[in-house]
Amino acid sequence: MPPRPVELEADCPMPPDGIIYMGTKGVMMASGSSGVPHLLPEAKMKAYTQPPKTLERRSGIYGEWFEAVTGGPKPSEHWTDCAVPLGELVLLGCVAVRVRGCLQWDGPNMRFTNSDDANKLVKPDYQNGWTLG
Repeated sequence: MPPRPVELEADCPMPPDGIIYMGTKGVMMASGSSGVPHLLPEAKMKAYTQPPKTLERRSGIYGEWFEAVTGGPKPSEHWTDCAVPLGELVLLGCVAVRVRGCLQWDGPNMRFTNSDDANKLVKPDYQNGWTLG
């Protein structure tokens, strides 16, 4: 168990599990792995005001997905905005581990500009008539 934060009042028990965020301007604590963080001490939390909402609030991640697939607007967290570049980055890292040296990636053309060995891993030659369709 981590040390008890000085900012946590004596009459407040430490949760059995959770997260403590210790920053330069204060401390926040949340119980469990997905609890809502609260400022410590409680007086700071009571004095805190939420910033104004600047993003459109819709029907949640599943509702937005359903709206999008039925012809509605694009979801606010569209997976291709972050998952595709992240996937590309991870796979490029796998190639970099196998091919040593400084690699220069040309994303739009999906190739390394300075390594034929690395390019073979990006677009392998399939043998005996096998292809990906």
